[in-house]
Amino acid sequence: MIAVQDYSVDSFNSIGELHTAKEKFDTVGGDKLVEQAFLELFRRHGVDRIFGLTMVHRHFELNGKERLVDFQGTAVPWEEVDELNNPGITAASWEITPQGIRPYEFKLDPASIGAQEVDFNDPKIQAFAKEFVELTQRAGATGLFGLCVYPGDDFESLIETTQGRANISIPFKPFNNMKDGFVDATWFFSPKIWEARGRCVCVYNLWGNHTGHRWRG
Repeated sequence: MIAVQDYSVDSFNSIGELHTAKEKFDTVGGDKLVEQAFLELFRRHGVDRIFGLTMVHRHFELNGKERLVDFQGTAVPWEEVDELNNPGITAASWEITPQGIRPYEFKLDPASIGAQEVDFNDPKIQAFAKEFVELTQRAGATGLFGLCVYPGDDFESLIETTQGRANISIPFKPFNNMKDGFVDATWFFSPKIWEARGRCVCVYNLWGNHTGHRWRG
């Protein structure tokens, strides 16, 4: 059984930056893994409308008890979060390794209060998680890939830019000739989004630093 672990600032800060993740992605043949192995895995387990696949990386370090929380397109560090005082805050992205499943990014959605969160102890999810870990181990990609919340079939394309310690997402019109300076970082395998090649694309500068995301859909 894959253990479900609590959020940890130390674990968040141990996540590599974008250029480190991208280098590992290229080394393990990430494009082929995504387009073949992960596509088959997500669909076979019927989780393609529950999760997306993400290349785990961080934008900046957090302090103390902070956690990164997104609300309506802006993600900033929150000092302290607990379910009693912040019931609309739920996990949005998870690391998944042989050591366990651990959330590392969150979202605030007041409309979700009372809604059922993903149950990682569910046998269906556990079976998927077990194969997910085995796949990453075989590929030499342990810790590189994680999970994120599925955004829905009708999500809008966004551009996310990082300013200081805030990530700000705004609508944008995607274009097809994005090549240099762009790194695919999130993929969704439901037929509608996959066929539209919808994904989250990171933008980074010549020094390999993260400067933003672009959602392509």
